Amino acid sequence: MIDAAAVTLCAALAGAVYMTAVVPSRAAAEAAARDREALCEKQRDISENESAIGDAERKLNAIEGSEARDKPPARTPLDRISRISELAQASGVSLTEVSPGAERPGAKYNQSPLSLKGSGRMPGFMSLLSDLHREFPDTQLVSLTLTGRPEQPQVDQAMSAELVWYTLVGGAGRTGSTAKDTALRNKP
Repeated sequence: MIDAAAVTLCAALAGAVYMTAVVPSRAAAEAAARDREALCEKQRDISENESAIGDAERKLNAIEGSEARDKPPARTPLDRISRISELAQASGVSLTEVSPGAERPGAKYNQSPLSLKGSGRMPGFMSLLSDLHREFPDTQLVSLTLTGRPEQPQVDQAMSAELVWYTLVGGAGRTGSTAKDTALRNKP
């Protein structure tokens, strides 16, 4: 009987140790495993999101162009002439004359003419026209004359262009907003 009591006591002690030490340890280990798995999943999500953000930033840079984002819009004739000169130089076109004309009043928009003269090669002219169109959507190319020898593309050609910058009527003209600015402000 003493042996049966000793075996029962040993079994009770083993059960108590199992319930107080092993079960909570096992539960804690299972909880830690679930937490590790959740952490790994969140790290994968973060990595995927960072990759998507990087892709979106690259696409945005390609669309907007880093140079256009860094430059403030040309609000005055001097700003505009300066920026046109920068674009020409970057395109490989050498401007010899940039002449703003007198502003002509209009019903909706005033027109500020600008004459350009210079020299360069055809790819440079194409690049300059593309940059002007992208950066100054409120400016119209009225005329373009290229003089040179098509059979000698490595030789610079003469260029003259007439542009018109459309500005707001009612005093905003040369020192104020452009037509594009007004359209953006009046959007619903």
